[in-house]
Amino acid sequence: MNLFELSKSYFPFAQDLRRTLHAIPELGHCEEKTSLQCKKLLEDWGYEIREMAGFGFVADLKINETSSLLAFRADMDALPFDEENNLPFKSTHKGMAHLCGHDLHMSIAIATAKLLSEHRHLLKKNIRFIFQPAEEIPPGGAIEMIKAGALDGVTEIYGLHNDPQTERGIIKTRCGSFTASGDQFNLTIKGKGTHAATPHLGLDPIWAGSKLICDWQSMLGRFFHPLNTQIISVTKFHAGNSNNVIPEAAELGGTIRCFLQEDRLKIKEMMEKSLEQLNSLGYICSFDYLTGYDSIVNSESSVERSLDALKQFAAKEVTFVSNARPYVWGEDFTYYLQKVNGCFFTVGSASLAPLHSPFYDPQEECMIEGIYLFSALGFAL
Repeated sequence: MNLFELSKSYFPFAQDLRRTLHAIPELGHCEEKTSLQCKKLLEDWGYEIREMAGFGFVADLKINETSSLLAFRADMDALPFDEENNLPFKSTHKGMAHLCGHDLHMSIAIATAKLLSEHRHLLKKNIRFIFQPAEEIPPGGAIEMIKAGALDGVTEIYGLHNDPQTERGIIKTRCGSFTASGDQFNLTIKGKGTHAATPHLGLDPIWAGSKLICDWQSMLGRFFHPLNTQIISVTKFHAGNSNNVIPEAAELGGTIRCFLQEDRLKIKEMMEKSLEQLNSLGYICSFDYLTGYDSIVNSESSVERSLDALKQFAAKEVTFVSNARPYVWGEDFTYYLQKVNGCFFTVGSASLAPLHSPFYDPQEECMIEGIYLFSALGFAL
C-alpha cells in the first residue's frame, strides 16, 4: 500500500471540511456547531459517538471486542481574535478565528477516520477519536474529557499540532519533554499618584514595574542553570493616561515557560519574593499566578513504535525527525500522556505568520502529512 498517495486522495475532502470549520470558529466550551459538524460525518461512517464535557465527544470504531484501543486527539476551539486574511472562507464569527489551526487538526482527524473506516479490514486495534473542547483555556478541556471517561479502555494515545515555522513534509517528535509548561501571571502595583513635576511626593508604579521586569530577567540569568530553558515574558504593561501625571497604579501580565518542574516552582517563588522590596517601600502589590499546562513528556517506547510504523509505510515525501528540539509551547495534551502511553507530534504547515497571529495562514496541504501520520499509526500499531 502506498499510504502517502492514499492519504493524498483524502485531501480534497479534508480541505473542504477545513474551510467549512474555518468559517464557523467557536470559542472554548461553545463549540456547538463545530461539534455537530464533526459528529454527523463520523456517525455516517459507523463510529459510535459518546458526548462528554460539554461539546466534547469520543467516536469509536470497533473492530472486535477483544482488541486493544488506540486513540487520537483533535482540539476544536478557536481563538478570541479577528482574522486579518481576506480568504474566501474567512471567519464569519466576529471576534473569533481559527488562528492556531484547530480546524486543520479536526479535518486531519476526520479524514483519517474516514480512511480507516473505509479500510477497516486492515486494522489490528479498535480506534477512538477524541474531539476535545477548550484546549486554549487553562486548565484545558483535556482534564474534563479524562474525568468524563475519554481514556476509558485506551492503551495508547497520539496527537499532533501544526507548526507554521517548519516547512511542509516534516514531522517532528522526541522522547521526553517536547513542550514547556505554560503559566501566566497578572500583577497590580498600587503606588501614589502625583504631578510629574513632583515625583518625590508620590510613589511611581511605572518605575516599580520597570524595575521588576529588569530584575526578573536578571534573575533567570543568575539563579538558574544556563543550559535549561526558562522564559518570563511580560506581555502587558498598562499605566496612566496623561503626560504630566504619575498614575496611581500599574498593571502587568505575562507568561512563564520552562521544562523542569523545579525551575517552574523556583520562578514562582522568586517572583513573589521580588515583590517584598516594593511592599517595604510602600507599594501594595496584588500578584495572581495562574498555573497552566504541564510539559508534554513523550513515552520513549511510543516514539520508537511511531518510527517503526512510519518505516513500514515509508514515503519519500515525508521526513520524520525523532530527536527534534523541544517547543516552548503550552499544550494540554500532556494530561492524556500522564494517564496512558503515547506521544505528540508536530507537522510542518509553513505559514508566513506564526500561531495566534491575525495573519496566520497555513498551507492546507500539510493535512496530507497529518492524515498519513495518523493512518500509519492506525494500521501499524
